[in-house]
Amino acid sequence: MNPSPMSCWFDPEDSGLALLRAADVQRNRDGGQLSDRAILQYAFTAHTGEEAMAVHALRQGWAPYLPMGEVAPCPTCGANYYPQGYSDCWRCGHIS
Repeated sequence: MNPSPMSCWFDPEDSGLALLRAADVQRNRDGGQLSDRAILQYAFTAHTGEEAMAVHALRQGWAPYLPMGEVAPCPTCGANYYPQGYSDCWRCGHIS
């Protein structure tokens, strides 16, 4: 599974942070969830949602990200993943 380009945006209109897949930035702008004044804070790549949240937490100086639920073997390839969290397998892309 290839990593996805991710980006973190600061939106001065609501003082919020948005963590988005690069492919979703324009859709969020078009839908009004991200203003045209939003400022890119940083970009990175991640294989899973859990990995993206872990990187984001470190970059923000927050406590380490703890995935939701218990780790389990992927039913497709057997790799450990978190089916109750973002639910995508880092190895094969299986989604629960």
